[in-house]
Amino acid sequence: DAHSQPSPSAPSAPAAPAAPAPPGAPIVLDEDADDAVADELSPDTAVRLRGLKGAAHLNGRRAIVRSWLAERGRYEVTLHPDGETKAVLPANVQPLPILQEVELLRDRLTSDNGPQSVAQVVVRSALNRLTQLRLTSEILVDTKVGKTVNNTSQAFAGKEDEISDLAKRLVLRWKDMYRRDVEADKVIAEKAAREKAAAEQAAAKRAFVERATAAAAKAAQAA
Repeated sequence: DAHSQPSPSAPSAPAAPAAPAPPGAPIVLDEDADDAVADELSPDTAVRLRGLKGAAHLNGRRAIVRSWLAERGRYEVTLHPDGETKAVLPANVQPLPILQEVELLRDRLTSDNGPQSVAQVVVRSALNRLTQLRLTSEILVDTKVGKTVNNTSQAFAGKEDEISDLAKRLVLRWKDMYRRDVEADKVIAEKAAREKAAAEQAAAKRAFVERATAAAAKAAQAA
């Protein structure tokens, strides 16, 4: 009736516990950080972890981007060299400078990657990334990555021809680029040599004219 007291509301049901991560799922780091909204790094990009708070011991570790986890706003990355998988925010990964990235990819081609199936995944990932990068002749010389990729092509020949052919095409592309760079440098050097010789001849001619003029003036004064 109008004078009856309202019955107390029923207690809210306790929240259901979070579902456990499926086996093999990447471990999410810094779960309480702000969510990310952008996907900028392509798969196989080499990065360095930074700014982690809950897993600060991983700061500075190098890793390879596997994929973008849109539902979590994080990158799935594989740590180098142990292969442990993590999920990290974009703010916690920093792309490596290209020279350091090439050195890391070179090392992944020569490291002991465990079972053959795992090794093939690691090698294919490294070759795919090297194919995407725009390398210079200086980087090729400094890192000697061409020799490593050539050895990879030979090692997989007759066993995994797709990997062997990918490595072979990469080596041929680099050889062609290096040849063109050497030819371009030669043209530049020859042009510089011609310009230097012309400048020296012009300077010698000016000096000769100045000496002749001075001698003529001196002779005219003496006459």
